[in-house]
Amino acid sequence: MDKQERIAAEFFANYFLVGNCPNCGSWNTHDCEAPDFDVFPIVPINGAPKQIIKSGSECGVARQLDNPSIGHCDDCGYLWCLDCGTELSIENPDCGHWEICDKCYEDEGYLVIDDIIDKICKQCEFWDNANGCQLENPSKCEETKPHECPYEGQWHECPKIKAWKAQRK
Repeated sequence: MDKQERIAAEFFANYFLVGNCPNCGSWNTHDCEAPDFDVFPIVPINGAPKQIIKSGSECGVARQLDNPSIGHCDDCGYLWCLDCGTELSIENPDCGHWEICDKCYEDEGYLVIDDIIDKICKQCEFWDNANGCQLENPSKCEETKPHECPYEGQWHECPKIKAWKAQRK
């Protein structure tokens, strides 16, 4: 992949995974991982910018935080958790929803994906060491369901996180 293709891929990832700023609506946003991309022109999509002014490595906030689960708006400086939408700050960039998740994982006995793979998937008859799970649709595996958080990847839908966010307001 050449530099222009990497830049285009980064823009589309930001467009869909980061989105516009929840504070000011700007599309001049990115996650706070610090990749090496330059300023570049793009074709606008549904109100998206004609040019990304800054991207990860040019942004001091991204370099300081280097965390892909945090969104940053270059126009108003707003920081937010990309997983649950909570406002964050440079002084306190750790989202409180992770503590809720950690406690729930402990209380409910949920496993993180690496542990599910090591402790359950690799013991399964459908596991191939070279190619991973050989089931047609691994996400429907009944062996892993009791060990997975039902809100994995959709933390904003978790009732405990919703209650925590409502309490903070």
